[in-house]
Amino acid sequence: MIGFQSFAQDSTIVTLNRVLVTTSVRADKKTPVTQKTIGDTTLQSGYQGQEIPVLLSSLPSMSSNSDGGHGQGYTYLSLRGAGQARINMTLNGVPMNEPEDHGVYSSNFPSFINAIQSVQIQRGVGTSSNGTAAFIGSISFQSKSGFKKGTEVQLGGGSYNTVRFNVSTSTGLSKKNLALFVNVGGVTTEGFRYHSGSRGGSLFISGGYYGSKRVTKLTLFSGISKNYMAWDGVEESELAKDYKSNPRGNDNPDMFTQTHVQLQNINIFSNKSKLTSTLFFNYLNGHYDVYSMKDVNLIGYYAKENQNSNWVGYITQYNHIFKKFKLSLGLSANTYTRNHSGVEFYNSTTSATYKNSGNKNELSGFAKISYDRENVTYYLDLQQRFVEFKYHGDVPLNKQSWSFFNPKIGFKVFVDEKTSYYCTAGISHREPTRSVMFSGGLYLTTLNKVKPEKVIDYEVGVNYNGPRLTLQSNVFLMDFNDEIIPVGPSGANSLPTMINVNESIRAGFEVDLEYKISDKFSYSMNATLSHNTYGDKNLHPLFSPSRIFNQSIGYSANNLSVSLSQTAYSKSFIDLSNKNATPSYTVFYFNASYDYKNCNISFQANNLLNSKYYCNGYMSGNSKYLYPNALFNYYFTLRIKL
Repeated sequence: MIGFQSFAQDSTIVTLNRVLVTTSVRADKKTPVTQKTIGDTTLQSGYQGQEIPVLLSSLPSMSSNSDGGHGQGYTYLSLRGAGQARINMTLNGVPMNEPEDHGVYSSNFPSFINAIQSVQIQRGVGTSSNGTAAFIGSISFQSKSGFKKGTEVQLGGGSYNTVRFNVSTSTGLSKKNLALFVNVGGVTTEGFRYHSGSRGGSLFISGGYYGSKRVTKLTLFSGISKNYMAWDGVEESELAKDYKSNPRGNDNPDMFTQTHVQLQNINIFSNKSKLTSTLFFNYLNGHYDVYSMKDVNLIGYYAKENQNSNWVGYITQYNHIFKKFKLSLGLSANTYTRNHSGVEFYNSTTSATYKNSGNKNELSGFAKISYDRENVTYYLDLQQRFVEFKYHGDVPLNKQSWSFFNPKIGFKVFVDEKTSYYCTAGISHREPTRSVMFSGGLYLTTLNKVKPEKVIDYEVGVNYNGPRLTLQSNVFLMDFNDEIIPVGPSGANSLPTMINVNESIRAGFEVDLEYKISDKFSYSMNATLSHNTYGDKNLHPLFSPSRIFNQSIGYSANNLSVSLSQTAYSKSFIDLSNKNATPSYTVFYFNASYDYKNCNISFQANNLLNSKYYCNGYMSGNSKYLYPNALFNYYFTLRIKL
């Protein structure tokens, strides 16, 4: 669990950072939404090279799992029990979710966190964003801009022969208002499960002109990754024999490259008015092999899938502050094409090739208005999204079009300088992905006629910020219509067939607190109690634990910081009949950090009790398959500031 620290900055840098953040899609302190914002120092306090889902998994209502059982490679994030395809992710307000499948693959760009200045997580529908629907929540990353001059070298390693490096440098803001930030990093690991290792590297560059009337900024990140396959679970009887078993141990590794570029211009007309325009481009290319399937009827099947995509878009946003009103108008348009090709082998003598492409276009706009009256802020947020999908392949498919209106409304009351409470309600819609419409297949055979899903989200919460205690607590009710849920594995890429259910509910209570016991000791915890059901029989949805609990106690004095953390999850069901589940589990962690002159050495030990536990699985026939997580493991990082 990551700690919390603060630091002072030059007033000019603070102003510039505020300008950059307010041109994104974030909520400010007056917006009535359930959110948490974390800065660079906090992120780095728990960072040992793990992927984004693993790093953020100790935050309220979040959980993660990985194919290989360790912190690198293919990792997945859930929020309030829903997968990351339902979480809108942006970088500087630019969408990151691939439009075709709504996924974000952080393994494609290792060391991404080292380029991040701050991150805001909104739970629930939240505020309108750019890109795919913020259906269960959103994560907004703000990149570093090079304002703070210096160079840092990171050298790290640990269990499973993990080795990583990172070098970042910032020029600082020059007299000509220029700044540049560059980050280069890489990691290699053999992984916890057999043949589940990965290796990859990335480059991140952000630089520009930061004037009083205009900001022009270019941001680029590019990464390459090679991951060995571990995306199948292991039958319980086999796990009892060998906990590190991997049925895909003979698969060839995949290989993916991804490049993202954004050019942003901010015209600052006054301290109350500014216009932001952003052009972005995203390119992805790679391949993966499939040998055996979760569906027992396809054992022996082999396929080689090649993919490449191009994504181009434009975003503009106008912000104006009146005497008591704040107005934000946004418009986003983008077009995306992904090409698929490959070959399938059904036995030693039968094969077939395929080639198809999907094109997805989106146009969306929003208007956000807030009004301050005495100690109350009233908030209205209206968004309209137009989405269309076109498929070009052997089987014809008519253009699929959707139009969504997503309103949000709420208010926030400031009782005093320390205490506030809020109430909000919002609606969001989400279209089915390509894999849902194709029943998990690599190409279209028969269209799975799944309807878009809709959620009405109600949130009521209270915030308290005192000298020793910081508290955020809320209740939520998310009422779904036609929620898209999995019914079983059958696709050629191990993606499940999905269907709509008429009614489903996710409701619960969340609390997040930090308490400064003394000058040296601190305590933090967050917890979620939820009730999640679907259908007439009030069954529980898959992968949705009803209880999540995280806590940490820390000690900091002189140059030493140590903490002991615990995370606990209740069972989560892995079949729709609720007869099978992953067992509940508790895991302990230890973190230590020591500063000496311009160096910092940090150490992290995970799963202190060497427990066997599982946070993902599925049923195939009458057999339960689970994904084993790493036993006791450790990592360390040496940071040197030059």
